[in-house]
Amino acid sequence: VGTIFKYDNNTSEITSVPSFKKQAFGANPYYTELVEYQGKIYGMTHNGGKSNLGVIFEWDPVTNAYTKKIDFNGLNGKNPYGDLILFNNKFYGTTSKGGANDMGVIFEWDPVTNIYIKKMDFDYNSGYEPLSSFILFNNKLYCMTSRGGTSDVGVIFEWDPVTNIYTKRVNFNMSNGGRPNNNKLTYFAGKFYGMTTYGGTDNEGAIFEWNPVTNVCVGKISFSEYITGMLPTSSLIEWGGKFYGTTQYGGSQQGALFEWDPVTNIYTKKVNFAGVLGEHPSGSLISFNNKIYGTTASGGVYSPGTIFEWDPVTSTHTVKATFNFITSGMNPLGGLLTYNGKF
Repeated sequence: VGTIFKYDNNTSEITSVPSFKKQAFGANPYYTELVEYQGKIYGMTHNGGKSNLGVIFEWDPVTNAYTKKIDFNGLNGKNPYGDLILFNNKFYGTTSKGGANDMGVIFEWDPVTNIYIKKMDFDYNSGYEPLSSFILFNNKLYCMTSRGGTSDVGVIFEWDPVTNIYTKRVNFNMSNGGRPNNNKLTYFAGKFYGMTTYGGTDNEGAIFEWNPVTNVCVGKISFSEYITGMLPTSSLIEWGGKFYGTTQYGGSQQGALFEWDPVTNIYTKKVNFAGVLGEHPSGSLISFNNKIYGTTASGGVYSPGTIFEWDPVTSTHTVKATFNFITSGMNPLGGLLTYNGKF
């Protein structure tokens, strides 16, 4: 039902931490990236727990102690995708379903007192079924939903954790994107950028730009299967004034890594994933020591996924490690976190 793993970039060794030993401990973390707070690591699972609806967990990387902190039960939300975010010493997040309308909730959780508070129930008009994660900007939290809004293909919303005020900012309409899935927003030079898994000219995903001052959201790139890659389930990262990301499918084979210049709107496919190079990158990229790292959900020597490195200066793609089912897990769907010199 899943595992936390540690990767040493010096030895290329993946070590599994047998965390989710039983369904009751939490199971199947989907698109969740770990968060470090005061020396401990936090995250969520999509399933497992008392009601098999997901949990919030804490893991101590020093003692290797895993603790289930919160059970989702339906009324307080259920089946979370994505990450927790820390603001003023409390964690915030969303669930994809559950709550009063079974359309998901926004919640607040205090890791010190272990007090969990449901803050808001999603509904059809305001957007529902969030499959993405919050980002923090100017003390407000921004996120996307995969459904709801005027076209029922999702919205961008702003939520104030202090006042609990929710504001729908953008309705996706397919031309500017639709149905974001694990696609977080990225703030750069006064605007927000992001990807959606569907929408665009061919309904195979889009890159969009949103100006929060004018509230204008425009599609910049439409993904097309063999040309650009298709169906991105990751987020953009900015490095050196350009954006980098991956698509889960397409390219010439099983996904692509790309570079996009927001000034010139030039899109360049850099890597075609296939076979031993890894297949179907799903989690978001991370920059470390002037190189970019990520995971693929399958492919590699044994086929259950890889950790890869890409050098944006030399455009060199290197498989650093391959998962192997038993000792290191398989099929990662989240991104990497750096902690104490390891991923």
